[in-house]
Amino acid sequence: MSNSEGRPLSFVIIMFHFLYSYRLTFTLSLIILTFCLITIPQTQLSQIDNIDKIAHLTFFFGLTIVAWLESAGKKQLHFSFWTRFCLIGCATAGLGGLIEALQATLTTNRSGDWFDFLADLAGVGSAQIIGGTLFYRLVASKR
Repeated sequence: MSNSEGRPLSFVIIMFHFLYSYRLTFTLSLIILTFCLITIPQTQLSQIDNIDKIAHLTFFFGLTIVAWLESAGKKQLHFSFWTRFCLIGCATAGLGGLIEALQATLTTNRSGDWFDFLADLAGVGSAQIIGGTLFYRLVASKR
């Protein structure tokens, strides 16, 4: 059975199952995407130098930790640790790159910034170390 584009229907079912399995990570990704594309009102926090970099680092640190914790709770242990490490790292860093590209092309009030992307990568990298360690310990304790 195939859909109208010729792809097997099972591919669509697998994608919906994946999104459902990682619904907190997916929801948090959409929230971060929204926050990074809307106009930010001026507040007292706007006076802090590089507050946007701190926000990017925090967003992506949190997203990566949530992805690791959701991954640890899944019964799909057939993925090796390093496969998960690469998938989570590439997906979260890719979202950071996508956000910067969208800010540069789709918005008039925001601009894509390489330093924002570096802050995203710093958040992902630090969360990869912490999240990977937590995952390894959680999985090792289940065995």
